[in-house]
Amino acid sequence: MCAALANVEEDNWEWHTFDTVKGGDYLVDQDAAEVMCKEAIDAVLDLEKMGLPFNRTPEGRIDQRRFGGHTRNHGEAAVRRSCFAADRTGHMILQTLYQNCIKHEVEFFNEYYVLDLLMTGEGAERRTAGVVAYEPGQRRACTCSAPSRSCWPPAAPARCSRRRRTRTP
Repeated sequence: MCAALANVEEDNWEWHTFDTVKGGDYLVDQDAAEVMCKEAIDAVLDLEKMGLPFNRTPEGRIDQRRFGGHTRNHGEAAVRRSCFAADRTGHMILQTLYQNCIKHEVEFFNEYYVLDLLMTGEGAERRTAGVVAYEPGQRRACTCSAPSRSCWPPAAPARCSRRRRTRTP
């Protein structure tokens, strides 16, 4: 997982954005790349607070290592930007997120595919109110609404109501 934490070497989110756009052969949505690179720092720190066991520097900071395409000062030299948990970072991210879901009593609906989010409110008050989902085994679409203003973490179990039947060839 990459974030411009600058724990090991000088780095910043603007250089990370440049590398992301360049790495995508300039076909990347540049606004989305900027948001991703800015928010990557907080995402890594959130995962750390949730308990992800990142490797550490001798000073106790999250360690970072070089990974292809990571540069400083818009391509001037390589930089250490990749945060890691030994050689199992992806597995540890999944494990940490799953453990936090269990802690918050998240109910899983593994047999559904989410097709769309149902939103309520405007501007800063915009919140997720539920989802439109497809249940392949039953060949039908349904809506699931959360009784609270947000789906994460749920205040109570979500309610699913079957609304429409869809036909699949």
